Amino acid sequence: MPSSTSPVQRQDHIAWINLIGFIIIGFVFIVFPRATPVLLLALGVAAVFNNISGKIDVRRWVIFGPIGLTLLAILGYLLINSAWSLDISAAYHRSILFAIFGGAALFSISAVDREKPGAIEPRVWGLLIGVLIGLVYIFMEIITDRAIKIGLFNMVPSLRPSLKHITVEQDLVTFIKPADLNRSLGALIFILWPCLLIISRKLRSPMKWVLAGALLILSAVSIYGSVHASSKLALPVGIAAFLMAWYAPRFAYWGIMTAWCASVIFIVPLALAVYSYGFHQKSWIDPSAGQARIIIWGVTARETLKTPILGVGVRSTRHVSEALGKNQKKLEGEAYKKVTGRHGHNIFVQTWYELGAVGAALLLIFGIGIINLISRLELAYQAYAYATFASIVTVATFSWGIWQIWYMAALAFAPIILAMVLRYSRLKTEPDI
Repeated sequence: MPSSTSPVQRQDHIAWINLIGFIIIGFVFIVFPRATPVLLLALGVAAVFNNISGKIDVRRWVIFGPIGLTLLAILGYLLINSAWSLDISAAYHRSILFAIFGGAALFSISAVDREKPGAIEPRVWGLLIGVLIGLVYIFMEIITDRAIKIGLFNMVPSLRPSLKHITVEQDLVTFIKPADLNRSLGALIFILWPCLLIISRKLRSPMKWVLAGALLILSAVSIYGSVHASSKLALPVGIAAFLMAWYAPRFAYWGIMTAWCASVIFIVPLALAVYSYGFHQKSWIDPSAGQARIIIWGVTARETLKTPILGVGVRSTRHVSEALGKNQKKLEGEAYKKVTGRHGHNIFVQTWYELGAVGAALLLIFGIGIINLISRLELAYQAYAYATFASIVTVATFSWGIWQIWYMAALAFAPIILAMVLRYSRLKTEPDI
């Protein structure tokens, strides 16, 4: 019996599915960022089926030009480097995840580039709605001192995290550490500029300015009302990169390129110098956000000099830190023991330490490839892409470790979202700011 559903009705159903699906994706990404691997894999699987159902161009969706080749080179080196890691099984596990997450990103970006406009529109609109809902939740949690989550933990005790993150009195949660929202704010930074581009593309003045202003203000209030110092730095850096790229794109290109190359090449001597000059003891630097990191970077840079070419191996930092810290105590007046920490809190320092000069060179080439790719976009879109790149790199310079699974997934997820929004935005011949 023939179906009573017309092609138009089927398209409407698919559009609604895409809309609802991406509302969920946007909300989950910034409210439950640890679930990002699931989101990324879902997009990757969908992209693979999308490519299989159409004409497959292996060079386009697997190699993806110099970016894909660099990722393949990085993967090859990770697999070799894992052989001398202090935790070989964990090293190979992260290397395999790198391959899976990187492949998911490449396939998804390729699929986006082949999508029809009607398929992308509900996705970008859904993403924006989901992010806005999630941002309102984060804002409410910050101004109410986590009242929503405290209530949830008291209603459903099985959801409670470790006691090191919460305070429990008479079997009731009374306090959640402010750092609880740090991952959410980092995730927000990752996709803030694509969301602003959606608003620029989707709406007309004055509504465009009202919604964009509301998104920026709500983000700023949430970020500066938190304890996540990296996001507090990333937001103004992103704004500066946007304005620079909008008004002086060539200057932005060379400025960001120079900053990237200098960060990769000179991070070890810089970390050693800052530590040697005692900046970790300066009272005007925040102890937890600044002084502790300076110690971690200084000690890690010093250890890097022992194996400068090939590094100590993937995911070895935490094991070295445990060995260094066995007979050490935190010195009076210092914020942290003289150890490398569980992870580097800096993508450049950790890359040099674990992967050596070879890994640093590959990271350098990868970043140069991304910057060159952005420079080939239309001028109006370069500003949003540069702002996204600069924001993510700022967070990566001060937060987390490169082998944290949710973080690896987030770094792969963000360019998919940017690519999707850029694909949709290009449908407009004269993009607005």
